[in-house]
Amino acid sequence: MDGRPLISVIVPEYNAEPYLRRCLDSLLSQSYGNMEFLLVDDGSTDSSGDICDFYAGNDSRVRVLHKKNGGVSSARNMGLDNACGDFIGFFDADDCAEPDLFLFLYDALVKNDADVSICGHFVYEGETLTETRSVPSDAGVVEKEKALSRLINVESYEGFLWNKLFSAELVNRAGDGCALRFDESIHMCEDILFVCKCLLAADRIVYIPDTLYHYFIRFDGLSHSLDFDKRVSEKDSWERISALLPPQLSQLALERFYGYSFNVLRIAIMVKSRQDVRELKKTNLAYLKVYLRNGNVRFRFKLRAFLVVHFPYLSDVLWRVVKRIFRVIWR
Repeated sequence: MDGRPLISVIVPEYNAEPYLRRCLDSLLSQSYGNMEFLLVDDGSTDSSGDICDFYAGNDSRVRVLHKKNGGVSSARNMGLDNACGDFIGFFDADDCAEPDLFLFLYDALVKNDADVSICGHFVYEGETLTETRSVPSDAGVVEKEKALSRLINVESYEGFLWNKLFSAELVNRAGDGCALRFDESIHMCEDILFVCKCLLAADRIVYIPDTLYHYFIRFDGLSHSLDFDKRVSEKDSWERISALLPPQLSQLALERFYGYSFNVLRIAIMVKSRQDVRELKKTNLAYLKVYLRNGNVRFRFKLRAFLVVHFPYLSDVLWRVVKRIFRVIWR
């Protein structure tokens, strides 16, 4: 304890045994002095819960909440319900961070009298570093519309929770004047819906140029799964986001909504009946007409959508052929 305000960091985890120790060691090495770590064990069937209990037994800053499996949104909500901090951060159980992550986010937030602070991050596929995303040119306080544009734009996507620090006061009023919680019916893109509501309610938003979080893409995760109902909720999240935003940004969010709708059709081809695919195709035909007229959507995305809607069972094969023929164009 160093007299500064308490930061609560919420870490939902489910069967994260291979990565969990690295995550927790990273958190316990943070240079900010007054922190609590809420580890929410979402019904793990491996030894993750035991690992959490071990760390809690050796460090008073760690609290473990065990619950029946209910998904990441319900786990984060349990963390929020039990958080005591003046500031709220989130962390994924298979990631790690630089020691100054929360110190720098806190300093930026306080010095700029902001409600949200945001840093850059490294991207890994497996254990291989593939990308560095930082915002040196945009560092400092930014207008809300610019922050929202970065949040939803496919080129600069910032919908993550873990590279941000939120004031607890903001979270407690961002849900239409009351405490904001995650929608537990949304299983994918639930994070961007939460962040979008926070940014809309925020008075000041600040970016820092530092790249401090290490994000690991796991190809066995939910984002790569064929769970149809959960992938549908991804589309639903973008529809809700579009309804929240001002007109120009709403159109940008609708582009994402249409893109996810076409992807849901692709997944239906693999896991649903032909009757289900026919019904989804009818819906997506209407979306396609709007999508193809949108001048902001790249030609390659339009072509992919056209193939999925008109040739659903051949679309992946046709797409591979098109990419081979026009490989130079895609570079």
